[in-house]
Amino acid sequence: MTTSDDRQDEQKCPACSQSDLREVLKEKLVTFIFPVPNDLIEKVTRESISISECLKCGHVFQKNVDRSLIERIYGDFYRHYNLDTSEQFQGVYAERTLNFFERTLDSKGKQGGTMLDIGCGEGELFPYFLQQGYECCGYEPSAKYLIAEDRYPIVQVRGRFFGATERDQLVSDEKFDVIVINWVLEHVIDLDEFMLTLRSACKPGTKVFIQVPDLRYYLENDLYLFYVHEHIHYFSSDSLSELLRREGFTVYDVEQGDCPSLLVCAVYLSDQKNSLGCDQTRNRLNLMEFISQGRLVAGTLKLIFKNYEKIVFYGAGTTTYWTAEFCLDEESKKKVEVIDDNEFYWGKVAPSFNVQISGMYNIEAGDKTLFFIGTSPVYRDRIIKKIEEKVSGKFEIGYLDNNEVKIIEKQID
Repeated sequence: MTTSDDRQDEQKCPACSQSDLREVLKEKLVTFIFPVPNDLIEKVTRESISISECLKCGHVFQKNVDRSLIERIYGDFYRHYNLDTSEQFQGVYAERTLNFFERTLDSKGKQGGTMLDIGCGEGELFPYFLQQGYECCGYEPSAKYLIAEDRYPIVQVRGRFFGATERDQLVSDEKFDVIVINWVLEHVIDLDEFMLTLRSACKPGTKVFIQVPDLRYYLENDLYLFYVHEHIHYFSSDSLSELLRREGFTVYDVEQGDCPSLLVCAVYLSDQKNSLGCDQTRNRLNLMEFISQGRLVAGTLKLIFKNYEKIVFYGAGTTTYWTAEFCLDEESKKKVEVIDDNEFYWGKVAPSFNVQISGMYNIEAGDKTLFFIGTSPVYRDRIIKKIEEKVSGKFEIGYLDNNEVKIIEKQID
């Protein structure tokens, strides 16, 4: 039963706790935008999603989250999500993340300490911290915790959600020198509860590393499908800094702008929450204008796609799914192929398109073939080079750049 207090809480920004909010979009979207086996494609339904924006700190988030839908997404589909371990994904993010650790962990950190990885997955970050002399612990609610346990027997890995039990023994009795929250915070439904548990694991001077999708990068690089059902929060550096400030942290360093990831290191100062309201209206992203611009670009792309006999989407990324949802009519969808370098996806079905994904092979180009790059710009040059190396004949390559559709004509013998 929803009480009046619950309804009031729903009207507050999860980052700054202010009430000056507005809804920026509400629509129906497929419930999972990663490839799934053919026997699961019928379970990928289309459900409502509502996105709101705080007019104070600029935080963007889902309101009225359907918890049963989120649980269904994790239960039915998330075992088919492998970006955290894929070679292509790690090639862009892993070195960048480790470099961020290097510059923000001082020399004392290299003498050892205690480290907690919240959402540790298969334990990808443990080798770095073990090498630095840290005693490591981890939380991972999925079956991946078994892999982490097997790989790193000296690490204590808990196979459940962080703070899932009433005052977890590990959290309540230990304070950590370093806490890593890697690709987790965007999924948290109750930020207040999560931050309460996080603060209980901190001591003055604890460094917390957070990596989340960077909303500002999405807006600045034409990634119009910045929202998905399983992501509750869409952080910019401003809104994440405001959340941390409110919870007694100060931001120590930030890495942003070079890829869709936002890296933040914050230092815990006090167990007293900062109740003062924020005043960051000037830093708000122009989200409404971005959404309107996306609709205009979608209309342009819809007309362009009609001119081709074959459309090959390279990369099962957010732009690929955005075009499927908003830029292709049913006739154009019949002309679509989807390819991806990630072998994990081969033979699986791309929701929205309902076509099987293959690798870069058996592609016959013709005068009316368009290769459309459906990933973020960090992969673009690499993908164009692969197309040029592996496809012959006359064809075109398309992508989005600065709110425009760019088309490159190619004639390769």
